[in-house]
Amino acid sequence: MRTFNYCIVLLFIIFSSCAGGEKSGTDGRTDSEHQALTRQGDFKTILIDLKENTTIDQNLEPISTVVFDENAEEVIGIPQNIKVKGDTIYAIDSYKAPGFYAYLRNGEQLFAYCKVGNGPEEYFNLTDINVGVNTISAFDNTEGTIITIDKAGNFVSKENVGSNTFGAIIDNNGEYWIDLSNQEDDSAKLSWRQAKGTEYSQVLPVPETLKGMKIMPLQQFHRLETDEFTYLPAFENKIYTLEKGNAYLRYILDFKDYWHSEADLEKYRGPSWALRMKEFPITRLICQENAKWLIAGFYYNGKLHIYVYDKIKGKGHTYYDNKERYYIPMDIYENELFMLMRDGNLEILKID
Repeated sequence: MRTFNYCIVLLFIIFSSCAGGEKSGTDGRTDSEHQALTRQGDFKTILIDLKENTTIDQNLEPISTVVFDENAEEVIGIPQNIKVKGDTIYAIDSYKAPGFYAYLRNGEQLFAYCKVGNGPEEYFNLTDINVGVNTISAFDNTEGTIITIDKAGNFVSKENVGSNTFGAIIDNNGEYWIDLSNQEDDSAKLSWRQAKGTEYSQVLPVPETLKGMKIMPLQQFHRLETDEFTYLPAFENKIYTLEKGNAYLRYILDFKDYWHSEADLEKYRGPSWALRMKEFPITRLICQENAKWLIAGFYYNGKLHIYVYDKIKGKGHTYYDNKERYYIPMDIYENELFMLMRDGNLEILKID
């Protein structure tokens, strides 16, 4: 059985992206007047009630456990992102055994693409998985490139998408979206370009209270089963729909007084902000979504909580991990919630 301390890995991700100002730059500073657009009636404010909560183990039924094959030539260490397509689970590992992986639900490995380095078909740290019809891609946050392979595990391409970048994805229209995080200066937080070789323009600016608080989230870009692309900015409780160079507000996650205020952020800003982020009541926000469900995973006072929102009924409920069995929700497929367990495998929970 694989054992590891996932919290240490999370801290490594955080501090590797915060220290030393190594990712400061001016990418995406053109078109600075461009602000987020909101199409009337398209976004929802979702109230997340932390007082009315119940336990995961007594209320969400486990369907099965995905135990990754440890006899394969390449063994996944810690899944960073996964995407479930029917019986197939596509995954990337960023730090312990970096690579692309594909598994069946019984844990059998279909392929592994593991080539660490700076060569033409290599990478270092992968994030932002993007599973299309015929290909799988991910962003290498060390080299600022997007690596693409096919669904048989063969190399397709490697493309530079810009320096000083914390996340990137290419959508169905071949348009590029890059996350520049919370730079100290007036550069963009989210930028876009229409095609390879064109100039980036600003889509979202860095909020004033977040300037300098650079971080690499667990997953900021998502490709939904509807082929919509969404964006969850670091340290923000907003989700955007990305479309044709615009970011349209999709959800506001309302945690009431539990979310950090502007006054809190002002107090935490400075060289040691990353060391103090554990003082935030809510940390490690990550969201998963499909046609019916929106799942928000977060840590409240150090304990994992998940908010399960039924988009059709307009109702939701908060559950907490009283047995400390899980780390984060990794994907939602139909009515199945895939949870990363503390032993590095996946447990599938039924939600209804």
